[in-house]
Amino acid sequence: MPKFCFAKRIFSKTARRTFQELETAGVITPGNIINAGWDKLVEILDSGGYVRYDFSTASNLLNMANKLKERYGSLHNLYDQSLDSKDLEGKLLEFKSIGPTVVNIFLSLIKS
Repeated sequence: MPKFCFAKRIFSKTARRTFQELETAGVITPGNIINAGWDKLVEILDSGGYVRYDFSTASNLLNMANKLKERYGSLHNLYDQSLDSKDLEGKLLEFKSIGPTVVNIFLSLIKS
């Protein structure tokens, strides 16, 4: 069953493989995403099988990482500054390309 990530239709296997590639490259924090830059992100996304949406996803990742750093400093700070799960959901939905499905996936990961 396809999953929606960053507003693109992808298979969950591709999403998992791509996340593993990002993790292996050490590119999972906003700072590391910014430091990697667009070209490196495209390379990592391609190696994970995210070829069809690599350019737009690399741009979205950089935009989100920059916005997160500017607004909250870190993902931990965003979480700490949220009053409750509804407030956290609202803060996450402020980011371009993050919709309800991605928020639900994220919230389920932090609850486990």
